[in-house]
Amino acid sequence: MPQTLRPSTDLLDGSWIGSDGDAIDNFLLVSSDDATDSDFCECALTPDSDIAAWELASGEDPLVNTGHIMRIRLQKNDVGGALVEFIGELRQGYLSEAAQGTLIATAVNDTDVDNIFTTVVYTLTAGEADAITNYADLDVRVRSNQTL
Repeated sequence: MPQTLRPSTDLLDGSWIGSDGDAIDNFLLVSSDDATDSDFCECALTPDSDIAAWELASGEDPLVNTGHIMRIRLQKNDVGGALVEFIGELRQGYLSEAAQGTLIATAVNDTDVDNIFTTVVYTLTAGEADAITNYADLDVRVRSNQTL
């Protein structure tokens, strides 16, 4: 049976703040069932390795290595034409930047998404899905960098 693992806890807010102006419980803003573009977390306007990380809700091993999809919805405010790269990582066992756990998969969006919410969809390879050994300990880490 398909399952969706959504953020359930903030692990690292870094300089990211929520659309509510706060850096507390950002996971609540990015964990809704429907894409609600009025609730979001944002990095600095000119990010330099700005990092946020969320623990995902506990899941069950589906016993297949196909159909594992990571989705990250993002938007970039236009800052004088600056290009911002977003790197989404699926990790297992992330505790902190000093103890990042195991990198399972990486999705990179380096296209210009000015003022438009875009969903980055990354389908894990069979090998990446097989690397998951604990569906109750998965995390998402997002890094943003200004590249121009």
